[in-house]
Amino acid sequence: MHHLLHSDESCRGFDTDAKINPPLVSESKRKMLLTALQNGEIHTLTALHQPNSDVYKDITFYDASYGTTSIGEYLPLCYTYLVKSGIIDMPTLSRLTSYTPASQAGIIVPKVAVGEKANLILFNPDESFNVEHHHSLYKQERLSGRVIMAIQGDEITRF
Repeated sequence: MHHLLHSDESCRGFDTDAKINPPLVSESKRKMLLTALQNGEIHTLTALHQPNSDVYKDITFYDASYGTTSIGEYLPLCYTYLVKSGIIDMPTLSRLTSYTPASQAGIIVPKVAVGEKANLILFNPDESFNVEHHHSLYKQERLSGRVIMAIQGDEITRF
């Protein structure tokens, strides 16, 4: 998903947080990817979460490891830049980030219905926050939405 939101311009100044693999593409190719997403040509979105210790990022761009943190901001990033901006709707986002990847991995996707075990997240689109992690590609960006909790069967995780 980083390739939908940032271009290789993020590497300007040799920002190691923008050094990811596969590398970020030009702005024109980023726009082509957004068009492909809108046209239904992209079937799965992933966080491409590749965190690294400061030891591997606080060095020269050439020597820095590939990767950026993103898992904590994944849904708010998708919501802010893809749903709120009107590029895709929330049901499409849900399909691209949850249903399709689970199906591709052979995971049986449970129904959300009375009597079924819960397997979902609770998301509040009305909250917002600034990304504080200093090695995030999105540092200091203001994002909309926050994951409140995840429920899988009898296990509840609050954030």
